[in-house]
Amino acid sequence: MHDLLLLRYGHTTQGFIIDTYEEPPDRREGKTDWTYEVTYKYSIPDGREFINETGIRSGKLPQELRPPLIQPYPVEVEYLPDEPHISRLKGSAPKSVTGWFLRKVVLGALVLILFLAVGIMLLRDALQQYRRSKNNKDTI
Repeated sequence: MHDLLLLRYGHTTQGFIIDTYEEPPDRREGKTDWTYEVTYKYSIPDGREFINETGIRSGKLPQELRPPLIQPYPVEVEYLPDEPHISRLKGSAPKSVTGWFLRKVVLGALVLILFLAVGIMLLRDALQQYRRSKNNKDTI
């Protein structure tokens, strides 16, 4: 829900990436993609400063952000004016309510329907096999 609130009511301020973490794929565990996390700092007009993290994401960091980060890297940060500790790096989420809705609600519903359909088919097949085996025992 924070993404939707930031999309609708977020303010933008200047911030800096102050730390990065990147983990290469571990071939032994079958991982095939890189993951990373970014720590950023920003201040709001009343002078308060905040530090937040992106959370672990898939992908590789751009070359200029690869650890060790030599100097803070400038970025724009979106935050909620009433709850400035809630923030994200600008451009890291859908840019419109429609995009948010499609990504979060429609895609989520499609994935749910897909899993339910597979589950229903498996359950139906199991019930049919059970009935067949029961009928075979009754006729013997």
